[in-house]
Amino acid sequence: MRAVQYGKVNKLQLPVSTMRLVLLGDDNCVFLKTVGALGAGVTAVSVVCARARAARRPRFTCKMWVNLETPPAAVANYGKEDVVLVDMQMRSISSPGAVVAAGEPTFLTVPPMYLVPAAGDGASMEVPLHIRIDKLSPWSDALV
Repeated sequence: MRAVQYGKVNKLQLPVSTMRLVLLGDDNCVFLKTVGALGAGVTAVSVVCARARAARRPRFTCKMWVNLETPPAAVANYGKEDVVLVDMQMRSISSPGAVVAAGEPTFLTVPPMYLVPAAGDGASMEVPLHIRIDKLSPWSDALV
């Protein structure tokens, strides 16, 4: 489990082999981050808000992105950094056990060249993920 602050960029190193990670928001809201394979080395990453009573309307937005750590020489000469980004309204769910990253309506697609070797284990790969969760306001349970 990892704590995240709303409105701030949090950097996470997610092992590709770890399929789920629980994130805890400032106000004790629980988020489930899922990681899964799409095929050909491509990784899917998604996040949902886990609630006992799932809200019909989104209550949070989420930006997730990965930067290309070592760009190819042709790209490095331009002085720009390659980024894969998703900006989404987060779904609320009441049964987090059924969540699969690639099964979500919106997910971050991470090509293999964006993965980095895990510290101390060159055989394992990680997603160097940046995530920012923002609370939509105003909202209340009366709006669901």
